[in-house]
Amino acid sequence: MQEKSLIIWHLTDNKRGHQNQSLGLVNAIKELTPSESYLIDITDLRLIDLITKRFPAGEKLPLPDLLVGAGRKSQLGLLVAKRCFGGATVCLMKPSWPTALFDLCVIPHHDRPNHSKKIFHTIGVLNNLNPVDVTSSPMGIILIGGPSKHYNWDSGEFLTQISNIVCSNQQISWCITDSPRTPSDLTIKLKHHTQLKAFYRPFRTTEDNWLQEYLPRCREIWVSEDSVSMIYEALSTDAEVGLISVPKRRETRVTKISEDLIASELVMSPNSANRPKKIQLNEAKRAASFLVNDWMKNHV
Repeated sequence: MQEKSLIIWHLTDNKRGHQNQSLGLVNAIKELTPSESYLIDITDLRLIDLITKRFPAGEKLPLPDLLVGAGRKSQLGLLVAKRCFGGATVCLMKPSWPTALFDLCVIPHHDRPNHSKKIFHTIGVLNNLNPVDVTSSPMGIILIGGPSKHYNWDSGEFLTQISNIVCSNQQISWCITDSPRTPSDLTIKLKHHTQLKAFYRPFRTTEDNWLQEYLPRCREIWVSEDSVSMIYEALSTDAEVGLISVPKRRETRVTKISEDLIASELVMSPNSANRPKKIQLNEAKRAASFLVNDWMKNHV
């Protein structure tokens, strides 16, 4: 008898980072058990839909076994979809709603989640990367974030660090890419920096899956330390990973992440010549294994 497929509703707010997290889990589940997934846009969902029990996007779909979503908007989607059609909810973040409203929350340890049967702790956020052996790869990439509530910014100092990284590793073919938070004065300097032997590719010129395909092929990856999710994506590849220093506004649980990684010698810093230890995280696979082999026996 053919095993019944697991029906997964993958809720999306159409934000690239959030979709990458949930897609990582969905694909990892598919590798472990027969599954069908349905991508559902919940960007137009409103609180009134929870009250009135309205979720038209699911009316023509098979009833869900699992509801998966990442991002603040997806939390509402999970609750509305479950109320209308059932299924077990899996929230891929520390929710702003009470945790008790969800069947399971997959939360990075740096968000300091409570210990609960409803919470699965991860090392960083999930991702959808497929790592490959990069021992002989000539490629390297520099990922730039920007100022945040945890970090200030100094574009001149940052550019100096980038120049030093590129100049000290000229055997690598470097690509530099930025993000929506990257200050315009730095992007202008990168566009007109003729002495920097690297290809600058602004994020606005990239396709949706470009970074997910490019990153695993790099032998060396440098990330500005403000970009927590990108740090953990880099650590999920076979590359050696380095962190580019960014001035802190103050000491917080987020700024401590880079300090702990450097102290553990899992990443390089611009001031150190030591090569990092390789760990190659695969938290999507670990979370999926827990779901399929343990948690779902009592919830699906």
